[in-house]
Amino acid sequence: MGFRSFMGFGPGSRRLAWRFTVMGVFGLAFVGAAGASSPSYDGPRLRSLAYVASNPEVVFAAGDGVFRSTDGGANWVALGPHLGYDQVLTDPHDARRVIAFQSLYAHHAGRYLESVDEGVTWAERSISGASPPGSDPPKGTSLDGFVMHRSLAGVWVALVEGKLWKTSNNGTTWEVRPTPSPVPMRGRIVATREAFYVASSTEVWRSSDGVDWHPTGLSNGEKLDQIALAGDAVVARTNQGWLQLAPTGAWERVTMLSAYERRYADQPKLPHGRIGRPDYCYPRQSSATASYLFATCSNNNMPPTVAIDYGIQQHSVDGGRTWMQIGGVGLPNAWFPTAVALHPRDPATLLMAWVTGRVFRSKDQGATWQASDAGLAFPTALRHLPEYGLPYLKETRLNQAVLVNDVDLVKRMAAEGVDLNATGAHGKTAVEWALIVGADSPRGRDAMYWTLRDLGAAVPMQTDATTREVFSVVARAGLSHVVEDMLRSGWNLAAVGSEGGPSALMRAIGRRCDTVDRVATAPPCRVTLAGKPLDHWIDRHLSSAQPGQSAQLALDLAELGELPLAERVVSFDAGRYRNAQDVLRLLMNLPPDAHAIRSQVFGSYKGRYGQISSNGDIYSVLIKDMKKPEWVLDVLPSDKGPINAENATLLVQVLLRDLKQPDWVKKMLRKTDGPRIDAEGREAIAADIVSSCDLAFLTAALGAGVRLNHSVAEFGWSTMRYALWSCHNRSPDVVDGFIARLHRAGLRLPASEWGTLKQDDLSALRRSSLGNYYDKAFEGQTAGVGIRLREKGSREYPEIDHVIPGLPAAAAGLEHGDLITAVDGVQTKAMSLENASFRIRGKPETKVVLTVLRKDGRTVVLSLSRQLLQFFDEPAPVEK
Repeated sequence: MGFRSFMGFGPGSRRLAWRFTVMGVFGLAFVGAAGASSPSYDGPRLRSLAYVASNPEVVFAAGDGVFRSTDGGANWVALGPHLGYDQVLTDPHDARRVIAFQSLYAHHAGRYLESVDEGVTWAERSISGASPPGSDPPKGTSLDGFVMHRSLAGVWVALVEGKLWKTSNNGTTWEVRPTPSPVPMRGRIVATREAFYVASSTEVWRSSDGVDWHPTGLSNGEKLDQIALAGDAVVARTNQGWLQLAPTGAWERVTMLSAYERRYADQPKLPHGRIGRPDYCYPRQSSATASYLFATCSNNNMPPTVAIDYGIQQHSVDGGRTWMQIGGVGLPNAWFPTAVALHPRDPATLLMAWVTGRVFRSKDQGATWQASDAGLAFPTALRHLPEYGLPYLKETRLNQAVLVNDVDLVKRMAAEGVDLNATGAHGKTAVEWALIVGADSPRGRDAMYWTLRDLGAAVPMQTDATTREVFSVVARAGLSHVVEDMLRSGWNLAAVGSEGGPSALMRAIGRRCDTVDRVATAPPCRVTLAGKPLDHWIDRHLSSAQPGQSAQLALDLAELGELPLAERVVSFDAGRYRNAQDVLRLLMNLPPDAHAIRSQVFGSYKGRYGQISSNGDIYSVLIKDMKKPEWVLDVLPSDKGPINAENATLLVQVLLRDLKQPDWVKKMLRKTDGPRIDAEGREAIAADIVSSCDLAFLTAALGAGVRLNHSVAEFGWSTMRYALWSCHNRSPDVVDGFIARLHRAGLRLPASEWGTLKQDDLSALRRSSLGNYYDKAFEGQTAGVGIRLREKGSREYPEIDHVIPGLPAAAAGLEHGDLITAVDGVQTKAMSLENASFRIRGKPETKVVLTVLRKDGRTVVLSLSRQLLQFFDEPAPVEK
């Protein structure tokens, strides 16, 4: 068993395990000068070493891969990419059987790998019921321990999430056994020559065959942290020190390692300021002699500002009664081992895997060490797998050979007729794997690709997935010959995914040329693809592409700053885009300075513009959505289609206000250039200008030849009255200047509307520079009967809101709330308020006949004489 297997995972050991995981695996260091002693990565980090008892020249290792040595650990070979399997066991009864499993929070709880041919081939096995093949174990579950009986062949015990499982036939079948209580802790399981032992936090249980378990009677009140073997005896570390299980079955207190572990425990403060706490040791027993033990002790009290060993090695030659520190000569001077193996026959030989990925061997009980890791390497290609170990096993044999770069095996399988284009477990062909993993190789990155191609393998089909992963990796790796081969086989630089997005070229580049920090004297930054300039690839693309299919490619080239290339692609596609949306995307997404390209895009799009410019919708997009009105001038010269009233209004606004282009407005109104504006559009433009109450806009419009109608069709009002209504909430000087400009343009308020103005409009007109004009123009021209009407609201007829005393209506007895149902016999039920008011007014001393529905329900018909009304002196807004 490896270092992590025997050390356990109690409070103290969790600290060491955490240090190993965070600092060892990822190479992190403590703050301060200790960083100088941080280990560098030298090779695969091993977490378990195991000799074959019957042939100690054969050693297995597991961690970042599974490896084998046939010369005692001097040289190693990888046994397939079984990453994630950090524990390895050799069967004491069968030299050819090897077990590999993942112990801590495994993703494959209850599953393990077995080889019965010394690691040449592997098969996935399952502890039946714990996690059957094909099922997904609960997240965070783990295989917490795995041991083999040293006297009974084929009898194994496994600890999975606190449950004990037992097999008597080398794992062919498993059965779960009654679990002792409390639940056993992770890693607290060992096997002597006679029995299995498993521990919880307060007890140790024993079973001679893995079937029945009996408590050993650990001392009451002691909290157990670890169990291990010393000689062939079981030892346990508790919160009160070490205990050993005697042949009599009783636990006896021993001093093994206790003095070292508690050397700082009684000191509340150490000289360097850290709080004192005990160190913990993890012993290993030599199967060569029961008297020799080896232990790695974690140094929890290392000062944060000095470099010191995290792991201090101790050994004992008297069964653990006394201990001495060893190691140093030939070993790294800091950190600790991740796995230790003691030679099964020679107690002087030790094998140790270091946190840096190195392996060292000693033949003098740790006095001196030599590097022992020749060939200990692992294909970096395997990191491309989404997870390690089992996914590799599930791949096709051909894909496995490609992943580990076994060219000879690939050729043999091709000769056997294997399908070179078959898809593996991860949805990739052998060629795809060759490109993905080859791009990361230091040399010969496309060698496997060309080997497969020479053997008859096809270039992978271009899909969104292959473009995103395969093609982008190849391009960034500079494999230009492979890119050429892919393009010759039908790949398209302009291809986009099923949901759109960037082109294949853009995804292959994955970045734009960054010139932010470049000095002025630096040469221009040029984006390349696979080590060649983009114009090479654009030439290659245009030589085989169909016109009208590269809109996104043009956009991506423009984003990369390659405007000339973008213009070439647009010219190639001119007028042949697949649909109107391609044109719209180009117009909207080309950079602001791409005026020539934008003009070309729109100008070359033949025939009707469909949804792009039907009714002039393109202007709504460019002005409202893009908020970049200067782009209108890129489109306007090519647009000869009709434009609806709404978009005509919007276009005139931006041409006059933002772009200062009155000449373009003149051209459109005269129908000499630009989109066609119909009568409805002209009316809408005039109404928009009048309602703006913007003197500058009005002046520009009049200068551009916009004719303001004498009436606004939508309301049936005169332009002057519409202006007064639109400007009612503006400041007096704004209103005065605006209506004065309308007046100079020949627009007047007709006498028929004088009495329909509300008081605010009357007041605005009276105080303006036009007040005197209208005083004289309408003096004595408006006569009525002295009533003010209000909107019908929920009523069917105009309602009297106010009666002016002393006038004909008051003399006839009309009152507030009476309804006018007819004027001169004409029904008012469907009549507007303005129309009804206009009919009631007339020349002075003329008659008007009113049909009135009184509040009491009576209907009366009254003939009243009209009289002159003085509107500017009467505060009523509508008087009749």
